[in-house]
Amino acid sequence: MQYIILAPANAETGGVEDLHQLYRGLKLAGQQVKMAYINNCAINSLKEWAPKQFMCRPSIPLRYSYCGPFELADDIPDTADTVVIAPEIFQCAVLPLKNALPCVWALAMVPLVPEWKGRRVLPIGQSHYAMVTFQEQGLTPLYLPDYLSPQIVNNGIVYQTGRVNGVVYFGGRGCPESKLLLQQFPGVESRSFFGLNTVQLDGIYKEWRHFIYPVRQPGMDKTPREAAVNGCVVWVLASGAAEHYYDAPLDSRFRCLTTEILVSHLRMSLQSEERYHEDFAAQGEYRDWIRDAPARFDKGVLDLIARTADML
Repeated sequence: MQYIILAPANAETGGVEDLHQLYRGLKLAGQQVKMAYINNCAINSLKEWAPKQFMCRPSIPLRYSYCGPFELADDIPDTADTVVIAPEIFQCAVLPLKNALPCVWALAMVPLVPEWKGRRVLPIGQSHYAMVTFQEQGLTPLYLPDYLSPQIVNNGIVYQTGRVNGVVYFGGRGCPESKLLLQQFPGVESRSFFGLNTVQLDGIYKEWRHFIYPVRQPGMDKTPREAAVNGCVVWVLASGAAEHYYDAPLDSRFRCLTTEILVSHLRMSLQSEERYHEDFAAQGEYRDWIRDAPARFDKGVLDLIARTADML
C-alpha cells in the first residue's frame, strides 16, 4: 500500500502545512508515502485520470521543513494498492479514480460534491465542524485534526508584560470582519499580518496583547491557537471556525456568541488589561488542548492507516 498526498504548489498556508504534517505522520508510522504538488486548479476538471500534466516540483517553503525531507511522486498511479489523499479543494480532481482509494480531507470545509454519492471515498475531517457536516451527508468520516508547528509553539509564555495594549488580526480569513469591528475602537492601535514566516509570527504574537478572529467561515484555524500559546488574549466568535466548542474550548468571555458581545468584552479588556490577560492565561483547558494536539494527530494517522487498509 502506498499513499500519495496532493498539495497545491507554491502555497504557504495552514492547510497546506497540514498536508505536510500528514506526510511526516505516515512516514514515521512506517508507510510508503509521496507528495504530489499540483500547479493548476484546472485538475478539478479532469474527466479521465491524467494528473501528470498538472504536477510540478516546486521549492518547498521552509515552514514545512520539520515535516521533511519529502519524496516527490513522478506520477499518481490509479492502482488498487494506492491511496490518494486530496484536500477538499482538489476533491473533484480525484473523482475519475477507478482503482485507487480516494480520500478527501476537509481542511476548511467544503462538503463532498453530489458526484461522490454512492462512490467509494474516505472523508476526513480536520475539525468537529467538518465531522458534523460529513455526518449530515450520511457519511462516516475519520477524524484527523492538525497541530501547531513546533517552530511556533512556546510552552513557557503565558503572560508577558510590556505588550502593546492594542489588537492584532490576521490579514487573510476574517480580515474584512476584523477591520469592520475595529472601527468601533478609534484610537486603539492595531495591526494585521499575512504571509509571515515563523520567526516573524513569533515576534508579532509576543508584541501584542489582543488577537481577534471574528471569522464566520468554517474550519479549525491555526492563527488563534498560535496567538494563544504565545501569550495573546484571543477573542473568537462562536460561529464558523469556533462554532463547536471542541474546535475552540474557551469560556464565553473569549468565545463570544455575537460580535456585539465580543466588542463589549474587548472594550473592557482594553480598559483593564491586566485582569483579562490573567483570566485568559487561566484558560488551561484551551492551552492543554492545543499542546495535546500532536498526540491526537498521531492517533488519527493510525486510524487512517487502519481504515484505508480495510477499504482497499
